[in-house]
Amino acid sequence: MRNFISILILALFLPLLSLSAQDAFGDIFGESELDESGSASVSNIEITGKLSTDLVYFFDASAVENNEVLAMPEAELNFNIIERNMEGIISLNISPQKWISRPDTVYTDIINELYMRSFFSFGYLEAGLMKVEWGSADGVHVLDPLSFWDLSDGFSQDIINLKKAGEMVKMNFYIKDSGLLEIVYKPFFSSPIMAQNGRWSTGMENIPNLHIPDTTTLEYSQAALRLTGTVGRFDIGTQYYYGYLPDPGVTPVYISGDPLDPTNYNNYLTYGRGHLFGVEGGFALGFLTFWLEAGYWLTEDLEGNDLTVYNNRLVYLPGMDFTVPGIKLYLNFQLIGDYTFNTENLSPLDVDDTTGYGSPSHNNMLLIAAEIPFNKDKTKIRLSGMWSVEEEGYMILPELLWDINDNLNLSIYGQIIEGKVSNPGMMSSWKDNDNFAVKMAYSF
Repeated sequence: MRNFISILILALFLPLLSLSAQDAFGDIFGESELDESGSASVSNIEITGKLSTDLVYFFDASAVENNEVLAMPEAELNFNIIERNMEGIISLNISPQKWISRPDTVYTDIINELYMRSFFSFGYLEAGLMKVEWGSADGVHVLDPLSFWDLSDGFSQDIINLKKAGEMVKMNFYIKDSGLLEIVYKPFFSSPIMAQNGRWSTGMENIPNLHIPDTTTLEYSQAALRLTGTVGRFDIGTQYYYGYLPDPGVTPVYISGDPLDPTNYNNYLTYGRGHLFGVEGGFALGFLTFWLEAGYWLTEDLEGNDLTVYNNRLVYLPGMDFTVPGIKLYLNFQLIGDYTFNTENLSPLDVDDTTGYGSPSHNNMLLIAAEIPFNKDKTKIRLSGMWSVEEEGYMILPELLWDINDNLNLSIYGQIIEGKVSNPGMMSSWKDNDNFAVKMAYSF
């Protein structure tokens, strides 16, 4: 992986950086460098970033007793390099707290995004380490298979920062005035990242003799396409993805000894191939905005009788938002869920038996968000939450945000998490992690 990223950096950006350096010397001497045709070479480097520090206090410290208060400084640096019809994007993240908790991922955590974009009259090509967001919904999606989430430090309202970039090549074709056809090849597969220990763990590390596959091989290649456009007042789209379901299965293989002893099995984590067919859309009606995402996962278990492979699944996400006239109160409602087929009389060893809580066919989560500004829009109060219906767990996220000036802001935020021990899941695993935090951020 590291060799691949190093080669990618050199291949994509050495020509751009070389050209940009020559132009910088030209600026010093007050002359523009001419190319062979006699035209002036136009280049530009834009640098932006953010410095921030979070102080987080955890009310419950049963998981990590010595980490009741965390100081989490972080720096982001973004370089945008433009050279005629070429553009290079480099985004770096420096987070010492993450390096302490995950020293084996320091190298990949530094690189947030790193890719090239080349423009043509009929579209543009993108290649490198990218974050891609698909779907019509607001923030969360059920039709967003290309970039996975990193939940090793818990959940954040900043969904883009939760995403991890992946290696991919993406060609975008313009279709008439408003249409866009996106075709993607992704050589490697990655599922959502969960903590393997500590307060944000979900218990996967407790499975004995667990063998995790290497998904950074061409065997795990994926392909996808998406067509979007506008018809009247409707934004519509359709997509197809051939790859892997994000949820892994576990295949136990008996070794020897007492068959009732779970330590006498090798447990192999496996990802099943699948086809995702999806449709999406949204439209505005007065001050109301509505959207819908719906998809069908066609898996390799067509009959629903393979214990180690997930059954076919329907995923859906309806939502709406609006701003109350006069008081600027913004409200957002979304329901994200799935329905799994052929779940009657499941064996306790079937991977589909864990997809629901007492009703493995259904899995739903309601998301609600509200925001109201005041002080000439310099201060905002935000309140959001999610309720996992079948799990009977919830998370509440309040926040007070103050824009001190154009570059400096202060936020006070927290998380209240509750879940039933009898319904093991994300909320139950995180229920002792209620926290309160203060964050200062400077953007430039």
